[in-house]
Amino acid sequence: MSKLRVNDLAGEFGITSEEVMDLLRKMDVPVRSHLSLLTDDQVARVRVRWEREKRHRQEKPAAAPARRRRAPAAATEATPAPVVLLGAVLLVLVLALPTGIVGTLARQFGKFRKRG
Repeated sequence: MSKLRVNDLAGEFGITSEEVMDLLRKMDVPVRSHLSLLTDDQVARVRVRWEREKRHRQEKPAAAPARRRRAPAAATEATPAPVVLLGAVLLVLVLALPTGIVGTLARQFGKFRKRG
């Protein structure tokens, strides 16, 4: 009599442990975590129930085709973000300044920054 854990069944079924625990709770099987042990009887019942659930999941998407909306035309255009533009402008300004001024500005900025 070998006992399986919930996470072993989840790996066998190809779903998450949380989904297996939900399935077990629906079947009134007490489960605390993904490491809970299941008896052979419980494992057999879960396997039967999972096969039924799997068939139901496969039939469900076929019954209701998904509708898709068109994306707005404005979203398809590639516009640069304002932050990227600001960063590019600052980079050009820093590169154009002599190095002495950049150091002075950095020291001045450091005085006003909050230090944690």
